[in-house]
This record gives sequence, structure tokens and C-alpha cells, in this order.
Amino acid sequence: MAGIFNPIRNVGDNKCLQPEGQSTAVFTLIVQATCDGSAAQNWQVLPKGSNHYSFINQASSLCLYVTAEPANGVLLSQDACIWTCNGTLAQFWVVGG
Repeated sequence: MAGIFNPIRNVGDNKCLQPEGQSTAVFTLIVQATCDGSAAQNWQVLPKGSNHYSFINQASSLCLYVTAEPANGVLLSQDACIWTCNGTLAQFWVVGG
């Protein structure tokens, strides 16, 4: 997949977001893991307007996606991005304020 990909690293524990077990399967849970520079830990940030963004995983080409109704404590997972990204709010994120 073409584009610029970078890890999403937690400031507090210096760990990176990746699909569990570096899986490329749809609906794999997203977890924190020791940063290792793998494609599974790299994400492309795509602007969607008005400070909204989608995140696409380099290894799987899948979007970061919320699997449940928006609420505090909801788990994150990834869902197919190419062809099936549907532009719903579950796939849009605000970066910053």
C-alpha cells in the first residue's frame, strides 16, 4: 500500500498500537505492544475534513474501527478499509482538540 505510514505510540508507556498477534484478519482487536518497527504497527493517517481522520494499518490495509455504539471503554478493532470503508463515524477520529 502506498503512502506514509508511522507507528501510533503511547506517550505514557512507549508502546505501539497494533492488531493483536499482528493479525491481518478483519475484526482483530487492537492492542498495545512493544514497538518493533513492523508493518503491523504502522498506520496511515487520512484526512476526512474538519479535523477528522481515518487510520489504515500498513500490514492489513484495514481501517481502525469502533465495533460497538460509541461509549467510554469501548474496545477498538479493525475493519476492512479498501472497498468496504463506509465513511461512518465509527471509522473517523479527531486528532487534537
